[in-house]
Amino acid sequence: MTLFSLTDPGNLIEPIAVVAFDGWVDAGSAATAAAARLAEGSDVIATFQGDLLFDYRARRPTLEIVDGRPSLLSWPELTMRRARIAERDLLIVAGPEPDYRWRELATDMVDLAGRLGVVEWISL
Repeated sequence: MTLFSLTDPGNLIEPIAVVAFDGWVDAGSAATAAAARLAEGSDVIATFQGDLLFDYRARRPTLEIVDGRPSLLSWPELTMRRARIAERDLLIVAGPEPDYRWRELATDMVDLAGRLGVVEWISL
């Protein structure tokens, strides 16, 4: 069993993986801000199982309230998005730093990168 589900990414051109976790490793939110900018207009191609990766006591979902009414419940999520930039594909993995199952996640991410033909890996 893997920690992710993958949709059809289409034809990828020399994909580069860009990985950014928020939390302790993301001083000043520089990594996640850069990843968010790169991911603008991109499509989600993989989602990771948050229920297995995150401690919801430490990372609670947020509730957006509009005009005094609950509007949107957002859970912490780790995703891979595909963006085409300068004739190449970026595969941007971004979200909260996992609390659990690091070894399994690392193995799955390496396997996923191989499956998608990733030629470069950049950790922000």
